[in-house]
Amino acid sequence: MAAARGGECLSDTYVNIQSHLLWRCAYGHEWQATPAQIARNHWCPGCQHDKLRTGIDAMRALAAERDGRCLSETYTNSGTYLTWQCERGHIWQATPGTVRIQGSWCQQCHFDSMTKPKQPRKRKLKGPILL
Repeated sequence: MAAARGGECLSDTYVNIQSHLLWRCAYGHEWQATPAQIARNHWCPGCQHDKLRTGIDAMRALAAERDGRCLSETYTNSGTYLTWQCERGHIWQATPGTVRIQGSWCQQCHFDSMTKPKQPRKRKLKGPILL
């Protein structure tokens, strides 16, 4: 089980599927878990923590691409709300999935652009002007 993930079991004695054993992942993190947990795809908690930290960094990079900021401190998953701020200072909450996958950004800026009075358009003249 561990070798398939690039890790290893460090324990010498196996009692049963519910007994805790010492494990090491490919990145050197060590932890205790039962073989039953490993069989249910519960692998390295250290790597999971690193993945979540990378998640908030990715959200901050996504916000920066849109000239904004991700104000949240932690990332849980794509369905958990984070706090965002646009370049004009509007603050709102949205899920990473909504921002990343659906491409939505600041709803206030979007609303403002839809309700802003339009400038009168100048008519384009076609052809020569006859006097």
